[in-house]
Amino acid sequence: MKLFKKSTLGLALTAALTGGTMMGISTTAQAVNVAADGLGQVMVFPYYSTRNGWATYFNVTNTSETHTILAKVRWREGYNSRDVRDFNIVLSPNDVWTAATVNRADGAGMVTTDQSCTFPELPIIDDNGTPNVLHDDLTGIDFTNLAYTQFGSADNRDKGPEGLDRTREGYFEIIEMGSITQTTALTNARSIAVNAKHAKVGNNTAMPNNCDVVRNMLRSPAVETTVLQIEPPLNVLKGRSVLINGSEGIAAGYDPLTLANFFQGTGVGSNLYRDPDDARPSLIDAFPPTAQIIDDETASYVTYNGTPLTADAVSALITRSAVINDYNIRTDSQTDWVLTFPTKNFYVDKAFSSTATFAAIGSSGTAPLYPFDSSVNGERFSGTQVGKSCFDVNIGIWDREEFDAPPEQVDDSFSPREPDQVSAQNRMCYEANILSFGQSDLFGSNLRKSLFESDPSQLPGENGWAKLTFGTAGASLPVIGMRVETRNRGDATVNYGFANDHAYKGGTFSPASE
Repeated sequence: MKLFKKSTLGLALTAALTGGTMMGISTTAQAVNVAADGLGQVMVFPYYSTRNGWATYFNVTNTSETHTILAKVRWREGYNSRDVRDFNIVLSPNDVWTAATVNRADGAGMVTTDQSCTFPELPIIDDNGTPNVLHDDLTGIDFTNLAYTQFGSADNRDKGPEGLDRTREGYFEIIEMGSITQTTALTNARSIAVNAKHAKVGNNTAMPNNCDVVRNMLRSPAVETTVLQIEPPLNVLKGRSVLINGSEGIAAGYDPLTLANFFQGTGVGSNLYRDPDDARPSLIDAFPPTAQIIDDETASYVTYNGTPLTADAVSALITRSAVINDYNIRTDSQTDWVLTFPTKNFYVDKAFSSTATFAAIGSSGTAPLYPFDSSVNGERFSGTQVGKSCFDVNIGIWDREEFDAPPEQVDDSFSPREPDQVSAQNRMCYEANILSFGQSDLFGSNLRKSLFESDPSQLPGENGWAKLTFGTAGASLPVIGMRVETRNRGDATVNYGFANDHAYKGGTFSPASE
């Protein structure tokens, strides 16, 4: 596969950060950015799992003391980023919403005892088919496979697994859609702010004043007026998540990727609010929406088949040429890396890019799009390729004393091999990927590749560090993730785990070749 010339987003992003125009869009100094202080409008949590005894707990905090926040919570399965459940939450000032992603009878779902208003209302839910005697106020909802199976007149199959088991791991995102000043005089917006506010009902107990009124303001026909009264999003959300394996006595907490200045509003009525069943807003809605790709050497726009190449703004922010972290596989230790590509679906999934609603910025309605060169061909598209988009990766591994594994030893060290893999090159194929070192298998993941599983002694040491790159030298892709390490000492009271973010080398927006 031909590689494009090395290119960069530098000039385009400079325009976005300093003012000017880009692709006909006026930009300001407040372009979307990775939040330096942990507060923002969008949070992307790189992994959830309900396999192998794990559950994923998380919370989101509205740190504003003056504004009610409306946000969308969305879970995406890890195979191809298809939406498995989303709904809207309403957070009054200083409110925290907590929930857990848990295993259910046939797949995964979310549960909560939190009373903050949601739209639609979450139903009372049992505990995997049995009455819940611990929490009579437990609400939640099971995940669905509708986005990757055939239903109605649309064939959404992507040639991947169609069962609900696929919902048991992936990643999730929280996107702020708008805010409401607590003292607003606008009738519908004020009804939301007043009725989402909590009131004391007992010791250490509080309930929103009336969530039914909140939901009524967000239903048709009232919502047509309500939307015009919602103000722009604010950089006030904070989130965190914890992977917990109760039977093993292990927990690993991690922070999401937090984006500030995601949406640029111009006053009341300028917002991202959408109904709960709407696939928007999504990460494609950032401001500015595009970043023109500029060639380093010629300072000219890069084109492919005569079409100027652009990147969506979030991809531009998280494009890396290398992912770096540690590993430990001593007797009581396991290490898994999470590598998630949260914008990849905009570029590779024909079910998305073939429609205007989901088209990646700058696309001509076809997939794959630069920098990816392999598409997801679903059932309603021609082609024999399996329903996932693969790309080459390279691994360099060192112990703690500088000694490395020879490159020829590392090549083709991933297990299992892809069914259509003909070269010795290691490959990754999913939106959320698990890379296990040696015989580690923390999550029992269906998205897992293992490194030297058949012979862990080929690793240069029991512990050390590794660097993952894409394709050939200079290739870069938009990626986030973390390392999860556990220590299992045979006693749940002394076992423990932890997670830490990857380190990265910044990259130019360039492809990983097959």
